[in-house]
Amino acid sequence: MSVVADSAMRISIRQRNAQCYTRAVARRHYGFMLGAVGLLGFFIAMVLSWVRWPVPSIHDEFSHLLLADTLRHGRLSNPTPEAWQAFQSFHTILVPTYSSKYPLGPGALLALGWVLFGTPTAGLWLGAGFCSAAITWTLAAVVPRRWALIGGMLIALHPAMHTEWSRSYMNGWLTATAASIIVGSVVRLRKRNSIFASIILGFGIGLMSLCRPFEGLIFTALCLGSLVWHWGIEGQITARRLMTASLGGLPCITLAIIVIAAHNFATTGSWLCMPYQLHEAQYAVAPLFITQATQAPEMATTGENSMPALFEKINSWSVGEYSRYTGVAGFLRGVFQRLAMIRDFWGWWLAIVPCFAIVLWRVSSLVRWSVLGVISLVTATSITHWSAPHYLAPIVPWLAILATLALRRVACLAKIRPRFIVATVAAYSLLSIVWVMTESHAAESQEWSMRRFKIEAQLNGIGGKHLVFVHYRENHNVHQEWVYNLANIAESQIIWARSCRDDWRQMVIDKYGSSRSIWETDADSPSTLIRSACKE
Repeated sequence: MSVVADSAMRISIRQRNAQCYTRAVARRHYGFMLGAVGLLGFFIAMVLSWVRWPVPSIHDEFSHLLLADTLRHGRLSNPTPEAWQAFQSFHTILVPTYSSKYPLGPGALLALGWVLFGTPTAGLWLGAGFCSAAITWTLAAVVPRRWALIGGMLIALHPAMHTEWSRSYMNGWLTATAASIIVGSVVRLRKRNSIFASIILGFGIGLMSLCRPFEGLIFTALCLGSLVWHWGIEGQITARRLMTASLGGLPCITLAIIVIAAHNFATTGSWLCMPYQLHEAQYAVAPLFITQATQAPEMATTGENSMPALFEKINSWSVGEYSRYTGVAGFLRGVFQRLAMIRDFWGWWLAIVPCFAIVLWRVSSLVRWSVLGVISLVTATSITHWSAPHYLAPIVPWLAILATLALRRVACLAKIRPRFIVATVAAYSLLSIVWVMTESHAAESQEWSMRRFKIEAQLNGIGGKHLVFVHYRENHNVHQEWVYNLANIAESQIIWARSCRDDWRQMVIDKYGSSRSIWETDADSPSTLIRSACKE
């Protein structure tokens, strides 16, 4: 009897060892899968950048680069430069400190790429890799891992996302990464109580608050609300579960709040006043929300530090945009505009799978949550009159879940092997990316920025330090702004300044001109630099 028992024990031990080995191999394969998808996204973004190097051309891009340069020098903001009046520009704060108006997240991503690879463009590569891996991790809690791999490839090879985000310093990669972490954690917490998932959830919420505070707050509320609702439906709400979910994520959320408060204080002098709020109070006429009235900015059109005429033009344009979205009709216009943006930006997901009805044939709570989440976020964010693809980046994981479930359903009904789906998706995506790489980009929005870029390259080739005064004509396009500088203006090799007022011009020359070559350029002329005749 003892021999039989001993034999059975040995078999049991061997089985347990085999199971442990299998789980260890699965974990290694899982980590390899996440890394492979992340590297694929990183590689595609890097190749696109090398084919056509991203050159900032939108106001927001210059502001994010300013924040990235500030962070890579170990600061949250910079002292107000002397003769700051001539350096005023869009989305930039100069008083009481010199900084970007935007949250830390996007700038921190660019700063990370700048430190690791020597260029802020590398931040775009890292963002694509992070997002692709995060989507794969999220989908692994929803579908089998091979299908999670397919869903991750949909992001890593997504032509529209790479075209929009891997070529612009104003992108939604990090926001989509944070959203994926939140969704993946919530899906895991719906299944079982896990302190690890709670910690990751807190990390995702903290990261989201550093990227898109407004949209992130709505997105987080929708996710946490769905989690509590699911627990209530399943009868799983217990004090222990709530305590685990709360305490696990509390440290990361608290740390994010401290970082945000420190950034607020370093930039605005107040723990509670965000840089965005201060900038809007100083310069903006049109409010952020369509429920608010227009305002008179502090930097009014009269006085010693008044706004240049260029700011009057941009405010006139922004008020016109704001007026289009006020009232019920304007709100509905905003909703449909965002839905059209989803169609244009992520529409190829829906083109691959003929319709979501195949997925909804057996409606699960996860599908309902994803569909309602997209609709709710689009509706709630329509109270703002600005819209762009990176504003809606939080819906990326929901779209990934719906598309992957739809692909899986199609494969099951048509009895198609997953490897065929992988090959089809990869071929379509790569062909689309190749088309993007070879298409012409001689748009007006790029032509002026390339002229500015070439002037910088020309001056860098000359060597020494330079001061460039920019002249604008009466009919100048307000979306083509030249006057942007990095964090340390006094030490910069090239300083860009306005030439709209003689007193501002003289202040800049007195402070910075003695050790620099002085140049003039016409922002509305195809010609290059004209060197100043004297240093005045």
